[in-house]
Amino acid sequence: CPYCKRDMQFVTESGEVINTVSISIDEVLRLCLWALTQNETPRFSGGDPVSFKAETLAIAEYLYLIHDAKMSIAHNGTWGQSIKSLVPYLSSAAIDLKATPDKLGTIMGVKISAGESLYKQSLKTQATLTSSGVLVDIRTPIFGDTSLADMETLAKDISNTNDLSYVFWTWRLYKKVEGCDWAIPDLEIVKSQMVHISKLYPMIWMGMRAKWQAGGMLYVKNG
Repeated sequence: CPYCKRDMQFVTESGEVINTVSISIDEVLRLCLWALTQNETPRFSGGDPVSFKAETLAIAEYLYLIHDAKMSIAHNGTWGQSIKSLVPYLSSAAIDLKATPDKLGTIMGVKISAGESLYKQSLKTQATLTSSGVLVDIRTPIFGDTSLADMETLAKDISNTNDLSYVFWTWRLYKKVEGCDWAIPDLEIVKSQMVHISKLYPMIWMGMRAKWQAGGMLYVKNG
């Protein structure tokens, strides 16, 4: 999607691939095993692991059965019911819920009409994970025209869908991306919206990343 792509140089403006590097599944596994030696949790991220379901599951099974280690995924929420096979091997997951159904298609760079289906798929994925005790970071980008009503809709559906004991909701401030004409959010307005939502849904842990260094999150709960 345009937001995730940001200013990377691997595709042209028309979406044509400039360059890719093929690596073997053994090399991917080697990187995972190296991460374990660093006391880190391997996370399968973009390109989205849903594009490599069999490979992701195979490595997850290996890490768990041979090394007693669980992994994590960062995912757009469209895995479907087959994600249940991955649940036993997950310690956590970051799942996108990028916008309300009417805006989701535009933000993800697909047909507007697909927004409703993509929205429901994300909620189903979240429910599958949190009901199984997997920690889920729900990620929502915030733009200049993201309204309080938008966030109330998301908060209501997140709350109604999930076991909130396993949920953290990250509001991700949009930063200017070349090729996108979306409005940049005002930090103070977003902070005010977050506090308001937290008062309406006090059981949802939420936060906003202020910087990437340790301790770089602004946390909000119970208003």
